[in-house]
Amino acid sequence: MEKNETQNMENRELENIVSEVEKLEVVQAEKGIWQNKFHEFDVYSHTIFFVNSLKEILGGKIDNDLIVAGLLHDIGKPVVAMPKIKDGVELKTETGEPYHEFDDHEKVGEVLVSEMDGELFDKFGLDKKRIARLVGSHSIPMRGIKEMRKTLDYDSFRESFFRMKGELQNTGLPVEDIMTMFFADKLAQGKHCTDRGELFAVRECILQEDDLDSALRNVYKIQKDAYGKKE
Repeated sequence: MEKNETQNMENRELENIVSEVEKLEVVQAEKGIWQNKFHEFDVYSHTIFFVNSLKEILGGKIDNDLIVAGLLHDIGKPVVAMPKIKDGVELKTETGEPYHEFDDHEKVGEVLVSEMDGELFDKFGLDKKRIARLVGSHSIPMRGIKEMRKTLDYDSFRESFFRMKGELQNTGLPVEDIMTMFFADKLAQGKHCTDRGELFAVRECILQEDDLDSALRNVYKIQKDAYGKKE
């Protein structure tokens, strides 16, 4: 079988997988649930944008597990969604839709995937355990980056970075997979993703082996300029 024909078959299979997973109740439940001022879309539209961004990042590479993890990455949000309140006032979009908070949505999402009927995964030859772990791990980089932003000197910045890297490595997943999920997740904020340069630089540090100190100092400078770090 020629390469192009094989590629077309893989693409058709992926389209079938995406179509079937999108119809799941846990994915459909994301519709109409708004996140915060940093997201352009509701959870469902964010998920679709996420998957499209993931496909672009992957290029011609076919990774059905990763795509399905993208489709399921936020299924915990409708379960844990709580109205976002500030100073006793419920925060809303310009059109009056309430914003929400989603504590531990990653952990809840991982459990939901683990508890799903295995028939769908078996039908398409998907690795259910890998997908569940990806769902549960996709926010690790953002938590680490937020801690890095808060640090007041380079040494504590480095410590925060290596803590995040260690947490990523302890998932048992390829770190590149989690970083790919994370980057697609951030791009799916839409027009509100204004920190792409910083995030890309962090991603390069995570995946880089040589001259890491120089790359880290570049990230430190980016964060210092943006968030007012002090020596």
